[in-house]
Amino acid sequence: MSKLKKICLITIILIFTLSLLCSVSAVDNEDIDVKSISSENITTSDSDILMVDEYNIDSDAIDGSDVKNNFVNNKDLLRNDNTRDFLGNSYEFSGTTFDELQNRINALNDGDTLYIGNKSLISNWNTWGSPNVININVPNVKIFGGTISNPTAFSTLNGNHAKIFSLNAPGITLSNLILTHAHSEESPEEAIIITAPNCKILNSRINNAMGNNGGGISANSAATGTIIDNCNFTHNNAIWYGKGGAIELDGSNSIISNCNFIENTGANGAVYVSGSNVLIENCTFTNNNFVNGAGIYVDANYCNILNCTFTKNKATNGGAIYVAQSRKNIKIINSTLNDNSASNGGAIFMDWNSDDAIIKNTIFNNNNATSSGGALVTKGPNNLVDNCTFNNNSAFGESHNIDFGGGAIWSTFTLLNVKNSKFNNNSAPYGGALRGAFNLDNVTFINNTATDGNGGGIDLTFNDEIGSINIKINNCTFINNTANGEYDPNQAPGPGGIHNRGQGGGIHVYFSPNTNSHLDMFDNKLYNNQAKRGGGIDLYRVNSAVIENTTINYNNATIGGGIAIVGNDCIVRNTNLSNNTATNYGGAIWIIGNNSLIENTITFNNTAYEGGSTYLMGNYINVKNSTFLNNTAMNITDGTVGYGGGMFIKGIGSNIQGVFYYNKARNGSAIYSNTTNLKIHDSIFDKNQAWSYLLPITVNPHEINHGNYSNVYVRLKGGDNIANAIHNALNINSIVLNNITYLFRGHDGHTEKVSTPASDLNPKYGPIEESGEIYLPYQYDFEDNQIIIINIINNKTGEISISKSLITDCEGFVYLNASNLKVGKYKVIAVHPIDNYYTGITNESYIIVNGSEVNVVDLAVRKAVNVTVVDLGGKVLWTVTVVNNGPGVAEGVYVIDKLPVGLGYVSHNAAVGSYNKDTGRWDIGTLNNGQSVVLTITTTVINVGKITNVAEVNSTSNDTNKSNNKSNNT
Repeated sequence: MSKLKKICLITIILIFTLSLLCSVSAVDNEDIDVKSISSENITTSDSDILMVDEYNIDSDAIDGSDVKNNFVNNKDLLRNDNTRDFLGNSYEFSGTTFDELQNRINALNDGDTLYIGNKSLISNWNTWGSPNVININVPNVKIFGGTISNPTAFSTLNGNHAKIFSLNAPGITLSNLILTHAHSEESPEEAIIITAPNCKILNSRINNAMGNNGGGISANSAATGTIIDNCNFTHNNAIWYGKGGAIELDGSNSIISNCNFIENTGANGAVYVSGSNVLIENCTFTNNNFVNGAGIYVDANYCNILNCTFTKNKATNGGAIYVAQSRKNIKIINSTLNDNSASNGGAIFMDWNSDDAIIKNTIFNNNNATSSGGALVTKGPNNLVDNCTFNNNSAFGESHNIDFGGGAIWSTFTLLNVKNSKFNNNSAPYGGALRGAFNLDNVTFINNTATDGNGGGIDLTFNDEIGSINIKINNCTFINNTANGEYDPNQAPGPGGIHNRGQGGGIHVYFSPNTNSHLDMFDNKLYNNQAKRGGGIDLYRVNSAVIENTTINYNNATIGGGIAIVGNDCIVRNTNLSNNTATNYGGAIWIIGNNSLIENTITFNNTAYEGGSTYLMGNYINVKNSTFLNNTAMNITDGTVGYGGGMFIKGIGSNIQGVFYYNKARNGSAIYSNTTNLKIHDSIFDKNQAWSYLLPITVNPHEINHGNYSNVYVRLKGGDNIANAIHNALNINSIVLNNITYLFRGHDGHTEKVSTPASDLNPKYGPIEESGEIYLPYQYDFEDNQIIIINIINNKTGEISISKSLITDCEGFVYLNASNLKVGKYKVIAVHPIDNYYTGITNESYIIVNGSEVNVVDLAVRKAVNVTVVDLGGKVLWTVTVVNNGPGVAEGVYVIDKLPVGLGYVSHNAAVGSYNKDTGRWDIGTLNNGQSVVLTITTTVINVGKITNVAEVNSTSNDTNKSNNKSNNT
């Protein structure tokens, strides 16, 4: 028969039957003889029924897989009905006892409906006697608590220490019932037993029931397709280590929806699920208390938990949900788990090999575990956490035990995938948010704390049992995470040590010795994280790790402010590290290991005592195309200046190529090298600042007689000994330079940026003197091209008698001839002012000038002109004034004022002495202290152009100030 014909036949039969029923009302009266239509009269095959699947879970919600078809079909059944269209009679129960109710149910036919009538019944059956339960053996009957006229009313059935219902035929429905006190201290009795398929429990309340398996409802494996909807379960108990304080559900393809579970107790779950392909949807679980899984205990495959809320549930394992060993394809979606607690897995515990699980669009708040996994413990492979939020979860187990920790999640012996999720304010001794093995993608960690261990954000620590795995951390953000705890850098790091804590403010990764695992970290951001080691990232025994396209800013640690690595063959590439600080070593990067690579990386404004930017200890380390800008080697605690502003390097055979600007250190403003076979090539160094260590002054002699002079030598020793940027702590053969560019000043005083030859060469020891090699680098402790200011100051008057600004030569020297000093004592003060290359430094010495100042004079000449612009042939008047500033009498005074080309002599007038127009000599003779004399010369202009006339005074007396002995005018 075609599908259309069958549908038409069924429709005709229904219309005919309804026409017969419209004139009668079926009540509890056996005299009314209305034949019900047997299900045998209507037969259809499943293939003839058109099913419309209205319920779908978006494929994104389960990462490409979907909820099983049987499960979807059950959802459709819940919307419509899980029986076929049986046309039974409706009756109202008129009795008052359990016996009468049993008898009335026995009289029902397939498809009948019985309304208990808004009554309260209490059982008087003996718990151990017979009968002790209401058996429903007729299929497809419906038992409602209300009346025909008021079907939504409730009836109450008190089991009084006995069972209440046993559903032994398929398709039975119970609705609008309050079932209570189905329990016994001696005999655990469930309120409802279901032993047949496709039964429904709807709109009911089950309270204070007790059973060994399923305190409220026990549905065995034959009870497939069970639907429990819109029910409340309160104060039910599964005793004797039983299963399911409220519900034990062994039947597959079943649904629990829109139910509330409150203050149920027992061993394994308010709801115990052992049937596969079960849906639990839109349910709430509050204040339940169990050994395992206070809300739900899942002991089956393909269990789906959707849109559920779990609050203040408590268990030993899995405060809200427990997934048993080897259970697969569990899905927890669009749910909320708040304030749950357990020893392990404050909200969820997923036991060994419980794999292929998905937790998505779910919120975990304020869950707590006393041992591990504040929100979640997972021990199964290939599980996924997607688009979830974890706030204020905590786990406070044994601090130094590798099997504890994970403020939000602990994943042990397995790799958990987490993506598109947020972890805020979680805490645990180890792994403030996460501990174990994880793949992370687009996850945010903010304000998480490892209170006494490692991994403020995440602690990826696991034993050898996990084997060799590939860890990926991509597109993640870590902000304000902290790893606290005592750290001793002299003790080998790793789990279990009381001094090996406080590692990895944002990320801590530990690979056990026998694993060959790999770590890739791409496109991450780490800001303001703190630890004792590895403020942003700490890797220990992690070989071949890659950190790439990552931003690491404002992190802080004792060692490795941005990154700390103990491992070989690790790579930091295309990464920006700025404003990170470390008290001791490596403001941005600290690496202990061989064959490391830092490539295309920028470090800016990082600070540490050694290696303001980078501290490298190992062999064959490579730095390529990287920039080191404005980093400082300084102890941030006490301000002590340290070593290697841009880089501190120790080991053998490393290779450096980069740009170093504005870095600062005591020694090695750009690079401090304590390594052999180091090659620095194709690099630029400029404006890196080291300490000025010494500024020795040599005065020879310290005492002179009046009229004599002293030689003053000043020499600058600084913290760089190569190219005003590098400090090599070893001999010249330990370092090779090739094509480096830096500031250089040769013997000719010429200063410029120069590049060394593009070939490998060792620096020469000492300053280079050969003029043909002025651009070859040298290693020397005294600094060239530096400004030294020398002031010679009269102690008595405070006058500066001599002041010179000089530039050090390639040996670090400046020289001054101290002459024409008056009798007295003088300070010799040498200053190197702070600049871009060396810090400021000052030193003092002295000069004593002995003798009498009676014959000491100070002659000065001034020259004036009456016009500055004149026509050809015009006259110009020149006035020459000579004065003796004393204190003595000047003898043999004369002036030379020879007319320059372009002026023609006309006449002169000398107040004293004689003037020779041909030689330009004006002989004055004796000039007393304070006396001045004047000479005027009249000239005519005979050439066009600029004309300068110079006059210079001399004498046979001791003129102590020659600086004013010459004057000119134009």
